[in-house]
Amino acid sequence: MDIRRTRKLMIVLSLVVVVLVLGACEPFPLPCIEVIYISSPTPGMSITSPVTVMGVAPAWFESVGVRVWDSNGQQIGFEDAYPAADYGQCGFFTVSVPFTAPSNGEPILIQVFTDSLMNGQLIHLNSVLVHLQP
Repeated sequence: MDIRRTRKLMIVLSLVVVVLVLGACEPFPLPCIEVIYISSPTPGMSITSPVTVMGVAPAWFESVGVRVWDSNGQQIGFEDAYPAADYGQCGFFTVSVPFTAPSNGEPILIQVFTDSLMNGQLIHLNSVLVHLQP
């Protein structure tokens, strides 16, 4: 990725973060880039079941998937989230994902993703590593 493209991406991501921090939910559409941003939980955060996952995602599809994985690579939770935006725009999403808590206290991986409607392959993915609250 060249330096100009990297700078543009950082500017757009900064704008998304500012909008999230200020709590502005709509009066204007968010600039849409093909990136999924997870605002909560943050990396290393302690969570319980169900976990509330929030962020911004492109509304190219009706929903984004939210998966919860244990440290053994087993999926222990799944829900769909629906970005609040028109097609082609980016929108905020919030979803509560119940999961079966592992007993070993190992890290938990939360993924937010979109799949291709044509072939089912992964298109966009973001993830965050968290811990189970004791």
